Amino acid sequence: MDPVTTYFEFLKAFDSHDHDTARELAEALASSLERDGCWPERCCRTVVRACLEQVLGRKLNVPLPQLPPLFTAGRVLVADSVRTVVGDAELQSALQRHVRGDWGDADHRRVQLNETALAGRGVLQSVYDSQQAYRFKVVTEPDRSFTCVLPAEEF
Repeated sequence: MDPVTTYFEFLKAFDSHDHDTARELAEALASSLERDGCWPERCCRTVVRACLEQVLGRKLNVPLPQLPPLFTAGRVLVADSVRTVVGDAELQSALQRHVRGDWGDADHRRVQLNETALAGRGVLQSVYDSQQAYRFKVVTEPDRSFTCVLPAEEF
């Protein structure tokens, strides 16, 4: 089965809670991704990654390809509590991932909300862990006029 067909079959099994089939297809798709690095079309990459990692119970060892920005972050405001722990390079990396649709460690529901919000001008939210295991969120307002970087527990 080709990766795109495997992907759609995986999502059907995942959504219908057919755990055995979802796990089998997840293993096949993860192997293909980790071996070849070929992702289905962009609109589904973060969803695919989140679903696969949930079913497999592990992180995929495959980076999302560098994509063009999907939106502008507007003015960026960083909470002092985040700035004292997270370095500038890590903040820039998180912001670049965020505007490209790599939602970090956001849960499956948040990933789906973000994908919908891209078209409908809703709130976009990502979750990242710093090298010091400090969890923070990147939140862009619906009008894309500003983005806040906050400790995860504040939002």
